[in-house]
Amino acid sequence: MEDSKKPNREDKTIQEFCDRLSKITGERVEISSRPDKQNKGVGGCDAILGIQGKKVALEHTTVDSYEAQRKDSASFRKVIVPLEDFISKKMSNSWVEICIPSRSIPTGRDWTDITEKLKSDCLQEILKLPADDDFRTFNFPGVPFEVELARHEGAPGCYVMRRAPENRFRELENVIVNALKRKSDQLNSYKRDGYKVVLLLDSNDFVLMNRDNFAKAFEQAAKEVNLGNFDEIYYCETYREPAW
Repeated sequence: MEDSKKPNREDKTIQEFCDRLSKITGERVEISSRPDKQNKGVGGCDAILGIQGKKVALEHTTVDSYEAQRKDSASFRKVIVPLEDFISKKMSNSWVEICIPSRSIPTGRDWTDITEKLKSDCLQEILKLPADDDFRTFNFPGVPFEVELARHEGAPGCYVMRRAPENRFRELENVIVNALKRKSDQLNSYKRDGYKVVLLLDSNDFVLMNRDNFAKAFEQAAKEVNLGNFDEIYYCETYREPAW
């Protein structure tokens, strides 16, 4: 029951933003309404705030580190993550790493079949590997992507990962461009009606994203988008506590 009452990522980020702004301004920042929640399907902003006597339309959106990352993460968790527990239980004296390319897991295939085949094939090759820290690449029959394996001396365990796209920085720029264009169109009516418009861009990828990477990508993305519908744009990392 407690988990069902736990605020979701959007609610938590918006509330923490308000709390932080209250401390900065010395005045209480209150959420007066949640248009998107209260009028499902209409396309309103995520929150209307009162800040120093001004009406503020606040919109929150998440930002992937590369194109189609969320879809890729979902298939990775389903197909590859189960290897961690399986391999860990089979190793008594080695630490193992398994790596595949991003966006390499196809649709239209039996994912369970791929996972079971990987368990068998990866274990067979890992047991042959020297514990020399080097990655070796394998192309297993029936597995539609290459797999890199490495074995290390140390406490037994297994860690799975993806190799990021080679052009991920350009892809991040595209992700930001698309987010800005989409939200600019959505918030146009608020700007027209005299609201101050604030956009929160949110990443929770502690591996590939950081403030420097985002700032460089945003600088390039901003050259391709008319930002006139936004008064302020903020970036936060929700894997941090607090995010702001």
